[in-house]
Amino acid sequence: MNTARTRKALAFALVIGSVVSLASPNLGTAQEGAQTSGIVRSRLVRVETSRLVAILGGQATEPEHVFALPMERLLALAKDPGSGVKLEEHELRLSGRRIRIDQIASKEPSYVIVDVAGGTMQWVHPQKRSYVEWRKPPAPAKNPTPLPQLEPLEREANINGFRTRGYRLRTDSGTAWLWIAQEPQALVSVLQALAELQTLVKPTIESFEQLATLRGMQEGVVIRMQALTPKEYIVQELVSFTPKRWDTADFRVPPGWKGVPVERAGAATQGGSCQNCE
Repeated sequence: MNTARTRKALAFALVIGSVVSLASPNLGTAQEGAQTSGIVRSRLVRVETSRLVAILGGQATEPEHVFALPMERLLALAKDPGSGVKLEEHELRLSGRRIRIDQIASKEPSYVIVDVAGGTMQWVHPQKRSYVEWRKPPAPAKNPTPLPQLEPLEREANINGFRTRGYRLRTDSGTAWLWIAQEPQALVSVLQALAELQTLVKPTIESFEQLATLRGMQEGVVIRMQALTPKEYIVQELVSFTPKRWDTADFRVPPGWKGVPVERAGAATQGGSCQNCE
């Protein structure tokens, strides 16, 4: 199972990397070890650098000016299909150390269940009464490559109700600002386990924004990540957390449904129908 093919096949589930890593911390006054449940909402904005020129002119390649763009303006531009600003909004359910994400990269109704404690991800297809399961492989023996250092920005900001501190990450691939909160600590262990799970599924960092997010998670809770590369400008941020109690059955595969090997999921992992999930 611990193969490049398997990791590619489950790449769809790593919406978790851009959503869950931003989502899990905002849990109000939850105490360490408490079981927290609710709805987490986050969003992702992408703008090709060529389109930034139309918005900012000659300043489109300068991080300070690009990062100063208000989120409200980006959201307004996203309403115009011709603006080049693309918005994705994500919603997931959280119940203790289990997460459910509905309609993940599928043309038919489906959802993903992540069991952080058990180290499993299950992609469930109600119409087929089946699921594809991936289990965390043993950790690699070698030590992971150290991530680059963050530079303090000496700035603080209140973002969507969070008190955050700014950091900068610069590499040959781009520049990122990360707005990180240190509180609350209740789900730090969940965040760390998710980061480990993501790293084991995709041990090779494939993009600058992935590098920036993983590096920020080592410092605290990434509330907003802004990344500028030669190709595009990306903003990921946590929007809100609404407490809500869930039926535990919503976070488990119904009894009797058929498990399908990852290798048989085929094109479904790239957004097509799961033809072999019978």
